[in-house]
Amino acid sequence: GFRVVVAGEALSDAEIGLTFKRIVVLRNSRFPRLFGKLIIPLPSFRFLSALANFGSRGRAKPAPRAFFELQYIDESFRMHKTGEGNWFIQTRIPKD
Repeated sequence: GFRVVVAGEALSDAEIGLTFKRIVVLRNSRFPRLFGKLIIPLPSFRFLSALANFGSRGRAKPAPRAFFELQYIDESFRMHKTGEGNWFIQTRIPKD
């Protein structure tokens, strides 16, 4: 499996900006300390935009920013809508 590490920053009371930091690939291995986890750092959004602009000779369309808007939140439940219009409904796992 893999995990995507994301940092969030409050842009307003309901909007959270997202920055993708790295991907952690978890692999089954006979030597888990050597080959069990692979960490792939992700370049900044600004760097990727500049690279796309350079590679396309200035014709690249700007990429949309990553964010979500909180629609509802309490101690055990959250609903939010992403910048692409996808809805997510999440519940907190109760601690035993």
